[in-house]
Amino acid sequence: MKKKSATHMPLLLLIYIIGLSLGLFLLQAVPYYSHKKDLIQFAKWAAEKYSQERILDADPTFGLNYMVYDMEGKCIDYALVSFSGTIPDLDIEKYLASLKENGSGLHYAWVRFNTAESSEYIPLLIATAAIQNQSDGQLSGILLTIRDLPDILGNLISYALLWSFAFFLLFLFLHFSAKKARETEELQRTYIATMNHELKAPITSIKALSETLLDGYVTDPQKQMYYYSTILKEANRLEDTVVEILELSKLQSAKTLYRKETAQAADVFSPILDRYAELCEDTDIQFIAPNLGTESLPQLYTAPALISRVLDLLLHNAVKFTESGSGIIEVHFALEKDRLLVSVRDNGCGITADQLPHIFERFYQGESGQTQQASQSARTHNKSGSGLGLAIVKEILDGLGESIHVESQSGEGSTFTFTVENKSR
Repeated sequence: MKKKSATHMPLLLLIYIIGLSLGLFLLQAVPYYSHKKDLIQFAKWAAEKYSQERILDADPTFGLNYMVYDMEGKCIDYALVSFSGTIPDLDIEKYLASLKENGSGLHYAWVRFNTAESSEYIPLLIATAAIQNQSDGQLSGILLTIRDLPDILGNLISYALLWSFAFFLLFLFLHFSAKKARETEELQRTYIATMNHELKAPITSIKALSETLLDGYVTDPQKQMYYYSTILKEANRLEDTVVEILELSKLQSAKTLYRKETAQAADVFSPILDRYAELCEDTDIQFIAPNLGTESLPQLYTAPALISRVLDLLLHNAVKFTESGSGIIEVHFALEKDRLLVSVRDNGCGITADQLPHIFERFYQGESGQTQQASQSARTHNKSGSGLGLAIVKEILDGLGESIHVESQSGEGSTFTFTVENKSR
């Protein structure tokens, strides 16, 4: 994974350099080309006027700065309004050579200005035009009109900092997106591998037991009944796994299932409580739950079918891990601000501290206080399952914007508490 990420570094570095260079170039090129036409025209006009009058008054509306040189490169006149009379250190030979070749032109340059206190470089646009003798029309000198660009240095620095910061944020986004994609891909591979095992294990067991019976190796009727009951048990386990896989997939794809509506708490939860009261009576487990018909619970604002499914799965889980004869399962309801708190408590085998962070993961199963990841092909009746029940619970509650909290200790039972929005808000 690190090697794959490292291969993108040269490309990202190239993009950074190109973006930085292009931005810095444009910041300098835009002033050059936006002033090119008018500044050259003004230089030509100023040079013609100077050749006639030998003086050129500073025009405050334009902020005129000009310097006049003879053909030997000696400064013979100047007016530098914007620079307080400070004479710039110009490479006049370059401008004279350009003048002789092109007649006029615009130049972009970083020019040094020397003062008594210090010296600094300032970006300038310098337009050059020829000064001609009125008598014979021969070149007698060169006039330079100067436009300073006082903000360009700050703009260049600001752009470099902003681009670097923006690129750093882009790099972080791409880095964490790639990391998330790798984690999702790894999770998908693990999910598919585990799902393949969960489906293959009961099929293998059913196939082996069926072949043994068909080949006539088992003749004892009592043993045959044991094989038949085991086949049925594995078939039921396979069916439960397939049904829960389909249910989880449906919850993830059909967002319309999470449409909320107003419902009475008794209408949502009473059928589930009544069913498990009968089941616990048959399995010799003490079941304690309030009579919702007499409870003054508020109206709920939720998806009734989904939230009742949450209670169903939690009670199914409690029954599965609670021993017959000594088992106790309790259901409590409490109000907290705009939420109804529903708690399912049992005194079963409990969950160890190392299991708690993983119990809502798909195909995760814990047994008798031990961490176990759906790897056994045969389990006892009350401990069997697909490992998807709590994953479905979490998927439903996340989709409804609700939360769930777990408290448990190994050997002392567990308490699952989830929230349901009500209409009292």
